[in-house]
This record gives sequence, structure tokens and C-alpha cells, in this order.
Amino acid sequence: MKNSIRRIKSILRKSPFIYKLNCIIKEKTSTNRYSLAEKGSELCIEAYPSSANSFLYYYIRYVNKEFKIAHHTHTVANIKLALRNDIPTYVIIRNPIDAISSNLSRFNTDVKCAILDYTEFYEYCLANVSSLTVLSFEEVVGNPSEVVNMIFENMGMPERLEKDYTEEVKAFMKEIEPNKDKLSLPNQNRNDEKSALKLEIENSTEFLKAKKVYEDLIKSIKG
Repeated sequence: MKNSIRRIKSILRKSPFIYKLNCIIKEKTSTNRYSLAEKGSELCIEAYPSSANSFLYYYIRYVNKEFKIAHHTHTVANIKLALRNDIPTYVIIRNPIDAISSNLSRFNTDVKCAILDYTEFYEYCLANVSSLTVLSFEEVVGNPSEVVNMIFENMGMPERLEKDYTEEVKAFMKEIEPNKDKLSLPNQNRNDEKSALKLEIENSTEFLKAKKVYEDLIKSIKG
């Protein structure tokens, strides 16, 4: 049953048509809102959950509130929409052991499903790496102003950041996130939980494939 549900979700996250339809229905029946890569979007930022997607999105919004950014669906479908609409697309990748354990510590997700989701997401990115820009988690959190400057330059924007706004952005994220347990910033309680989760992840037969796609995508960045 669990595998069947996961397969259905996988199809949903890969199909732009089905995913858009699902988003429309959810927006009409709940308070959920989705930032899809449609005409009018200037930029698309995507990643597996817990990979600095929120941090980079809010960093850009902090320094330029006018940007129309498609983001945070964590789906292949949104990347396909972005590429179809010629929207500059940036994908962040974090090493699987940290990304998956962090995701599991924030959300009650099955370990095997979380690993398979990571692998499928980045397999698509690897197959289409020439059409998008891959950013490592380390460069996004370690030198975000340079990453944002690179994005601005690629878009032909004259704006340049002369300082780092990491602390301001973190404070902003803490202010707007009502559920501190789900906040996508380092958390000591989650760090303790992640240590146990990492053992379970590494012992999973699916983990080797996730590790391989990560290594291949990192190689593509370094050329």
C-alpha cells in the first residue's frame, strides 16, 4: 500500500499537467498556495526539501522584493514547467545523507520513500543538466551573496550585493515561520534526531543510488 501511494505521488510530482491541476484544486479547497513556473515568472529555484531552498529564496526576496520567483514545490514538474517557459532555473543539491536526514527530522516521512524521492528528483536534473544551473548547498549557505550576484549577472541585472545578509535573512525567516519545529534552519533538537536517522539511511539498499546521482551532479558542476 505504501509503495502504491508513493508511486502515485511520484507520477504527480513529475507531470506538469497533473501537478498544476492538483495545485489548482488544492488552492480552491485549502489555504495552500503554490509558486509555479509559469509565464511571468522571472526565476525558478527548486531543490529536494531541506537543501537551502527557503534560504536562497528569502535571500533574493530580501534584497529584491520585486522578483517573481517560482519555488518550493520540490518537484520535477515545476522544473519542467520552467524549462518549457524558458525561465532561468537553479537547482540546489545537498549531499543525500544530510538532506534526507534533515527532511525526515522535520517531516514524518518514510525513510525508503524519502531516499527514492531524492534520487528521482536529481536523476531528472542530471539528465537535463545542460538546461539548468546546479548550485551546491555549501556554496549557497557559505557564500550566498556571491550566488545571488551570479544569478543577477546571468539575468543581465546591474544590481550587485556588497555585503552578506545571512543574519538578516535568518531573522526574517524566524519571524515569518509560525511553526519553529518546521523552520528550515539548523536546530539542535533536530541534530540529535538526525544522528540516529543517518544510520538508518546509510543501511538502506536504496541509498547507494542516491549517493551516486549526487556525486555525478557535483562532478557536472566542477566540470
